[in-house]
Amino acid sequence: MRTESHDANGSGPPEGSDNPDLAAARSLVAAGDALAAVDILQNLPDEQLTLAAHQLLALALMRAGALPDAHAQIAALVAEGHTDEETLGLVARESKARFRRGDRNALREARQAYLRAYRATGGTWTGINAAMLALLDGDATEADRIAREVGALLAKAPPALRATFWHRATAGEVALLTGDTPLALAIYREAHAVAPRAFGDHRSARDNALAILAAKGLAATTLMDVFPGIGVAVFSGHTIDPPGRTLPRFPASLEANVIALIDEAIAAHAVEIGISGAACGGDILFLEALQRAGKETHIVLPHPPDEFRKVSVTDIAGEHWGARFDNVLARANAVTVLAPARGEDLAYQFQGAIMAGTALLRAYNVGGQSLGIALWDGQVGGVGGTGTVVEEWAERGLEVLLLPFGDSPGGLLTPSDAHALLRGLDLRHASGQRVVSILFADAVGFSKLGERQVKSFVREFWGRVATILESVPQGLLLNANTWGDGLFLVFDDSRAAADTALGLAQMVAETRWTSMDLPENTNIRIALHAGPAYEIDDPVTGRPGFAGMHISRAARIEPVTPPGEVYVSEAFAALLAFDDNQERFTCEYVGTVPMAKEYGRFRTYRLARR
Repeated sequence: MRTESHDANGSGPPEGSDNPDLAAARSLVAAGDALAAVDILQNLPDEQLTLAAHQLLALALMRAGALPDAHAQIAALVAEGHTDEETLGLVARESKARFRRGDRNALREARQAYLRAYRATGGTWTGINAAMLALLDGDATEADRIAREVGALLAKAPPALRATFWHRATAGEVALLTGDTPLALAIYREAHAVAPRAFGDHRSARDNALAILAAKGLAATTLMDVFPGIGVAVFSGHTIDPPGRTLPRFPASLEANVIALIDEAIAAHAVEIGISGAACGGDILFLEALQRAGKETHIVLPHPPDEFRKVSVTDIAGEHWGARFDNVLARANAVTVLAPARGEDLAYQFQGAIMAGTALLRAYNVGGQSLGIALWDGQVGGVGGTGTVVEEWAERGLEVLLLPFGDSPGGLLTPSDAHALLRGLDLRHASGQRVVSILFADAVGFSKLGERQVKSFVREFWGRVATILESVPQGLLLNANTWGDGLFLVFDDSRAAADTALGLAQMVAETRWTSMDLPENTNIRIALHAGPAYEIDDPVTGRPGFAGMHISRAARIEPVTPPGEVYVSEAFAALLAFDDNQERFTCEYVGTVPMAKEYGRFRTYRLARR
């Protein structure tokens, strides 16, 4: 059985042959939301874990960047003896993914694997990949020959298959590889029209086309009008005025005008995916506009929906807005809740950073462009308000479009303008709290050490940890503590936390522990989370420290982390994407993982260097 959503093309199963969960996961992969697809597939009951489900899970994991987990799925399929095109193609696609990550040796490996799959099955999607990789490997003659073979096979396909996205996209690649660029562009336009919202499939097809164009020395701009860039917008806006507000800011009389402004911005910037809070006023109007148009919406809340509905919706504007809140929440593609209970105002600033990071991650997954949209009157407010959220977005390099509102004429907010407005205000430190990155680690096997080995462990293991911590830039490591085999670190910067975590994992993996009278399998589990935490003076130890809900959540991730890995929460992954702009680090999706001590299930990622 073939899946419709892989790196080149595939016919897909007959319509209606999937069970509803598998069909939903297939649609999510096609739309570029591999994370949601992984969640569905990993939670299928045993009786639904068909070959197609395992194959789709392997693909979804690869599209999510989780190559080690995808490898495990593919290896299991091979071990079971599957030799269909989909399985053989997944083996080849794994090598291709490593090649695209910079492993030049994987190019020849992927080329040969696709060619074996094509010769064994006569399948068009493995064939076209074999042709493309032959071109990238410098063999234009072989690329042309295989592409023409694939073209002949496509011409014999039944009409129903010819109408699918991947059949047309494959035909487009055939035309590109055989030198007919105008025909290729026309076919790609047809493919896009067949599945206009299959953003994940669009990216795969576009990536292949770009690789072919580059190998032929043709300009990438050739594809600009064929696969138009999609907009991924993160929104922040003022709430509607409560009845009797002394100084009007967003009176109900302006609602129709604001709706028109939001609709215009969505159209002008080709916004297909929106990330926002859901407060009464601008947030809900933005979500409603996207949902009216059939676009994707992702809601991020600082605390649980019931409490948010009361505090940020009905207490301000009444039950009418409460019903609208319920509606946008029910229709949202995803809802993320950052904390189990309401916190201080800093939680709203943190929410803004996480929304921006989520937009950057989503834009990367679908090959889109991220944009901030703000309904802001231009008045600088306190931490957690629309103004400071928007200013932080702009100062950190996110393009922010200001809608004309109040005395603000609208336009783009530049990083320099935002910096001047902030005047050095620390947006991650307020109300006795600080937005921090929290690291918990545990030395694997410590409880089995003999008495003398404990002394060696303290000297050698913790000594090497101390050396790594000395390299953290001054002021970024806020707190450090150990107890037995446990390590607790608090950082003022997510990038410093990520760098330290990976440095610790590398140090442990590369050290010969047997030379120090420690077990050869000495290892470490490392987990990272982020969120607002209280800066406290510990009355027992007399030392400064940190406490709060997010410290507890971080502690629950470490016990479920495999030895040698660095697992991070979705909040940390989003904050790191916002702070790092995905330059140095990547977070590979693992799945919805049950936390320790029955703390619940949360989306979890594996940290790696980019």
